[in-house]
Amino acid sequence: MAAADQIVQIANNYSTENITEIQVNAGWTDKQYQADMVSIGWAHGDEWCAASVKLTWKKGYADNPAVWAHASRLISLNSQEMARNFHNDPVWPTSTHVPKLGAIAVWQEGDSLKQGHCGIVVAVNGNQFTTVEGNTSSPSMPSIRNGWTVAAHTHTLGLPHVVNGLNFDRFVYAIESYSPLVVE
Repeated sequence: MAAADQIVQIANNYSTENITEIQVNAGWTDKQYQADMVSIGWAHGDEWCAASVKLTWKKGYADNPAVWAHASRLISLNSQEMARNFHNDPVWPTSTHVPKLGAIAVWQEGDSLKQGHCGIVVAVNGNQFTTVEGNTSSPSMPSIRNGWTVAAHTHTLGLPHVVNGLNFDRFVYAIESYSPLVVE
């Protein structure tokens, strides 16, 4: 199975497992999810949308350790740092306007260089895409930020910039192989 397909399957599974946060950012009622999140660097009190993305990609690349080895150096528990790391990598593909399955979708909080949100693209329909996001609200309450669960939400590209809210930044694509640039 391709890495992107594996990532989508893992993300979709998380969105149906009723993963519930022990508020606020104190862990999860699902002890396996708790152990998995701690194993990738999440610590008590941390926001966790980026940790959820990191865990999903780590599991999605379990059969491709070479790609995960490089991705793990770029992925961060801060969504904004993660977006910059992948964007600045000379080989790893990102896009500001084309969603792809398995990609990490990153939003920026207003004009902040430190605050934002992220999730995994699990469906694409024209200028709309669906993500599975950690540290979010249920689909019945999409306007609530900093939530308590893993859930799927549908988003639209091309929305106007807002000062007090999330603005889409970029997609970080899931890839099958990584060939670093060789400088001679």
